[in-house]
Amino acid sequence: NTIALDMNGNYLGDIIGKKKAFLTFMHAGQKNISIPLPARSTLEDMRVTLTGIELGWVPVRTDAYIQRDADISDGTAVWADYRSGNYDIYMRNMSADENRNSVPDIFEMPFQNRDVQLTAGVNSQGIPSVSGEIIAWKNFTPDGRGQVFLYNTINKTSWSISPIASLSDITISGSIAAWSQESGGNREIFAYSLLNKTTWQVTHTPDNEYHPSVWKDRMVWHSQNISLSSERSNIVFCNLTTGEKYNVTSDSYLEFNPSIWGNYIAWHDNSRGDVTGDGVDDEIVKVINIGPDGIPGTGDDFKVGESQGWESAFNPSLSSQWAVWYYHNRTTDMWGTMAMNLTTGRIERISSDDGGDSQPQISGSEVIRMDK
Repeated sequence: NTIALDMNGNYLGDIIGKKKAFLTFMHAGQKNISIPLPARSTLEDMRVTLTGIELGWVPVRTDAYIQRDADISDGTAVWADYRSGNYDIYMRNMSADENRNSVPDIFEMPFQNRDVQLTAGVNSQGIPSVSGEIIAWKNFTPDGRGQVFLYNTINKTSWSISPIASLSDITISGSIAAWSQESGGNREIFAYSLLNKTTWQVTHTPDNEYHPSVWKDRMVWHSQNISLSSERSNIVFCNLTTGEKYNVTSDSYLEFNPSIWGNYIAWHDNSRGDVTGDGVDDEIVKVINIGPDGIPGTGDDFKVGESQGWESAFNPSLSSQWAVWYYHNRTTDMWGTMAMNLTTGRIERISSDDGGDSQPQISGSEVIRMDK
């Protein structure tokens, strides 16, 4: 059997085997308490060292249904769940402590009873994103298009902020929601302000714009040029206050799925080519700091670090002092999740048997990922 120890090496209990979870959650804030493990508790990995201490993955869902598109913010987890025969949005307060014993309920109570279902009906909802008390998602129409909806977890109201359209890549951060939407024959970035309750078109280009990421009044996305003889995709930065836009990258590589937090920007690209010799480019995650002026390309940018090893790395997520991403070793078909300390550049493997693309998201020191 595997045994569980607290940070001082004290015995907490036995871990009897492991169970596959479709969605798992790691809490990195429990530094000074010993957590008794209930009989139903399962940990995916005992040695997760995101903060230099031993931590474990705690299952959010362990049933036979499909969960996907997970996100987390300030202890609130959201995901799309197929348990009712179509995808609905669910949420859970991962920091709740009803008996006030300084141990979150996720360590003490039956997991499946803590979910809150936010949507129901014949149509599916997906691509949820959460920031504070507001959750955004796509409400699908039967033809595959949809609308962006927002939900206030305090007054439990929801409303639409977009027309019915072909849209994707929904995100929300602070007072700004953003998404990619078909407009005029290509895809553009649109945004909505919770402060003045207006929607506007951020980009007006002949290219396809995807995957916006927002931090305060800063936004990044990747711009895919489809008019060239060889496809190209670069990262673009926008100051939403001034409307000024800057290229973060302007090379011939394919750069995708950026994330922004403060002065940090991360993305994955194919710049290192096929290092494994299997005929497929091996993607790499890169993280830069755009410097004190908060504008990329002005000479004070510097490289923070990049993913290492033979594995292909994808879809970074930034928060506070951390970057996380998932990787795939095509030689061994091993999938897992990595974390980088943005201050030191140190990289930690925080899971190593995800069974597929885990799509990790981070908020502060909390990471949520899918385990297939």
